[in-house]
Amino acid sequence: MSDLAALLQDYTDDFPRVKELKIGIEVLRRETLRLAVLKPAEAARLTSALGKLIVRKADVEVEFWRLQQSYSDGHPDVKRAKKRVEIFENAIKEILG
Repeated sequence: MSDLAALLQDYTDDFPRVKELKIGIEVLRRETLRLAVLKPAEAARLTSALGKLIVRKADVEVEFWRLQQSYSDGHPDVKRAKKRVEIFENAIKEILG
């Protein structure tokens, strides 16, 4: 968030790095909301490994978004990035049940 605030002092919302940071923050916000609805009995699932997995998924989603800005959905790099997002999502779902 501090990186975003610093960039917004000098750049507009259309600056590519600002867009990337906003996408990453939105992904992390969605994941936080997802974790917030867990029941207290399921709190044991909230491990640092899960946290690292969620952060890595956010990075992969930002990379996927960045590739989509440059290439069509049929491009091999876009397809590969989409698959990576799906792999991380499936791993998170498996942990959270």
